[in-house]
Parts: sequence; C-alpha cells; structure tokens
Amino acid sequence: MSAQSPKRAVLEGTLIVVSILVAFALDASWDEYQAARAEQFVLAELLVEFQDAERRIEVSIAELDTALLASTQLLNRFGPDAQATPVETVDSLLGYVLGGNTLEVPASVMNSLTASGEMRLVSDPVLRGELIGWPALVDDVRENHEWHRQLTDEILIPHLSEYVAIRTVLRPWHLDTITASETQTDVVRFRADLKLEGMLAWRVSRQEATRSESVVLLEAARRVVALLEDELQQGAS
Repeated sequence: MSAQSPKRAVLEGTLIVVSILVAFALDASWDEYQAARAEQFVLAELLVEFQDAERRIEVSIAELDTALLASTQLLNRFGPDAQATPVETVDSLLGYVLGGNTLEVPASVMNSLTASGEMRLVSDPVLRGELIGWPALVDDVRENHEWHRQLTDEILIPHLSEYVAIRTVLRPWHLDTITASETQTDVVRFRADLKLEGMLAWRVSRQEATRSESVVLLEAARRVVALLEDELQQGAS
C-alpha cells in the first residue's frame, strides 16, 4: 500500500474540518429557527392576553367614571341648602357608589414566563422592558380597588345601614329603577350626615387617583399590544 501523499492528507483533513463546521452551522441555524418559533408562539399568546387586559381596563375605567359621577352628585345633596332630592334618586346614586368596581386582568402567560425564567424568549428589549414593568402597574391599581372594597364593606355599608335599605340599594340597578315605594332611606338624616359627607369626599379623591393609575395601566397595555403586533408582523414576513 502506497503512503498517502501530504497533499491528499491535507485535503481530507480540510474536508473533515469543513464538514464539522457545516454541522455546527446547521445545528445553530436549527436552534435559531426553534428559538424564533418559540418566541412567535409566546408573542401570540401574550397578544391575546393583553388585548383582553386592555378591554377589561376600559370597562373598569367606565365603571369608575360612573361611580365618580354618582359620588359627586351625592355630595351636592348634603346640607340645609342642598337641592331637594327624591328618596329613590338617593338610593340609586348610593347603589352606584357602593357597587363593586374591581379589576382582574388575565395573567397566565405572564406568570408562566416569569416563573419559568423564559422572559429571555422576548428578544425585543423595549417590549421586554414593558413586560417586566407590567405587574407593578397592575398591583398599584389592584391595591386601590382593594382599598375601595374595604372602605365600602367595612365602613360605608355598616354606617349607612342605620338609615338606608342596603338590600334595595345593592340590587342590580339603573338610575331610574328604584321607586319611592321600595325604599326606606331617611333622606333628612342622609342630608345631615356630615360623617358620610366626609367619607364620600375622601372616597372621591381616591377614586380619582385610581382612575389616573388605571389610565396609566391602559396606556401601558396599548403600548404592549402595539409592540406585540409589530413583532408578530415582522416574524411572519
């Protein structure tokens, strides 16, 4: 058997090296492809979640606006010089004031990303920054809603129950659904209730703050939705 020529040995060695490099390149390309697919899947799931969150925040802000209007109208009915108010109107306004206004945003995809440490799948740094900051914004608004719930359940309702028919007030309502024959509210006592007036004034200030934070949250949700749509469009092209 003749000895292998140096030139042939170099050629074979070069082919081996090239084949190894090609294999590594194929592996890297496959990994990048898989990572891109995983990111697109996560982004699509996040888009659905944030679109739902956006709708829920809009509804919550509308409910806050209604409660704020009712609270303001009630405040105009205190004192000896206040405008005369039919008892059914007082009950209807109290219903809007005492009615529950909460905000629950979907968070299953976000929670999964955070718990698994897979936030790195989101390659765009601006989008990733928005997602990282999102839970804190949600917590701020949720804490305000919890404060309103506690004020209503633990202070306002016990106080009003002394002269307001709470069961009638808290039924599903519209401003014109409660009739005078249904109510037992003492309007004279209501108009002279300085403690209630102070609580409502404080509640209005907190509701306005909650609304402002809710608007900030809504704007953040809309930014995230826009960024997600852009990323998904780029990934599809």
